[in-house]
Amino acid sequence: MKKTKIAAEKDRLEALHSYQILDSGTEKDYDDLTALAAAICQAPIAVISMVDEKRQWFKSHHGIDTTETPIEHSFCTHAINAPNYVLIVPDAKSDARFSNNPLVNGQPHIIFYAGVALVNSEGFALGSLCVVDHKSRNISAEQLTALTVIAKQIMDKLELRRKILQLQDTKMELETSFNALKASEDERKDFIVNISHDIRTPLAVAKGYIETLLLKEELSPEFHEYLHLIDHKAQLVENLVSQLFELSKMESVAFKAQREPFSVAEVLKEIVQSWKLPAQNKNIKLDCTGCEDVSMIFADISLMERLIQNLIGNALKFTPEHGYIHITFFQNGDELVMQFMNNGPAIPPAVIAWVMQDKKQRGIIKRPYKSGLGLAIVKRIAELHGFAFTIDTTGHNKLALKMPIYRLSH
Repeated sequence: MKKTKIAAEKDRLEALHSYQILDSGTEKDYDDLTALAAAICQAPIAVISMVDEKRQWFKSHHGIDTTETPIEHSFCTHAINAPNYVLIVPDAKSDARFSNNPLVNGQPHIIFYAGVALVNSEGFALGSLCVVDHKSRNISAEQLTALTVIAKQIMDKLELRRKILQLQDTKMELETSFNALKASEDERKDFIVNISHDIRTPLAVAKGYIETLLLKEELSPEFHEYLHLIDHKAQLVENLVSQLFELSKMESVAFKAQREPFSVAEVLKEIVQSWKLPAQNKNIKLDCTGCEDVSMIFADISLMERLIQNLIGNALKFTPEHGYIHITFFQNGDELVMQFMNNGPAIPPAVIAWVMQDKKQRGIIKRPYKSGLGLAIVKRIAELHGFAFTIDTTGHNKLALKMPIYRLSH
């Protein structure tokens, strides 16, 4: 539906104000263009005007000192009302539209006028570039072409000005968002540190009392069993707090992986060996195929050690007695693949959904009770390195990490 004249003018004025050009200071680039227009058209006066609600304001004025005139006296208003045409007035005294205009009968004595509308990329006429003479005359086709080209140059400068203003606004918005994010991050970090301290301190005291009580021989075996159970539960709480603190630290904006080239298979082999005895104690078979691979990756060694420890520890925790944990390490094109497979209970879909959600979405899916922190740390370490981490529970639990092979040419 076609807009009313009032609505269209409102949109035009909104577009004009978006350039923040009105009442701005003089700029040599604009003054050079008005001087050029005056020279080419052999006119004593050239003006770049902007038309707002009540006036026409001159961004640049060559040949006159006036900086603005009332809108009711404006020639430019006629030019912007027909932006597809150049307004040419050979003799304003004999033109009924302008014969009684104070600017014709008084200073600056406009007799000849030629104006090209300054039309922006949305089609709004903001003002005009015009040349003025004190005598009746006309303008050649060549001069008119040049005037149109200069008007386009002016409009290009205005568009560049608006883009710079938009970029400045975007920069300010980003800085504001970053500062808010940093403040939120600092608050979150302080909260995690404080709550970690508040839980660990009384927990350490409680564990101290438990250890003291366990030394007392006069306590019954049943009481000893209860104390061991309490101690185990306290250890679980301590581990949970440690994992929460670790994940929070890794999700910090300031946290960075300290990368260097190394053989991940060698690290894997050492860690697997360290878990052999705990696995034997549960009658679980733990083995690794391909751990002799000498290919290198570019990563943070300590973080990768943590990742492997979490994956083996998590598998050992949930794999039943007489079960197995099989680790395979192999090359697939330009990638190294490290896969952990066990025959424990399938990882619940709710845990997988929480672990695999993007860091930015963390909190959208609620963390399942008592589960997922260890795997979330694995996922975060993979994210920090840009490695692909997948979980597949079809048949058996299969957790895989894909890492680009590091070449010496890097």
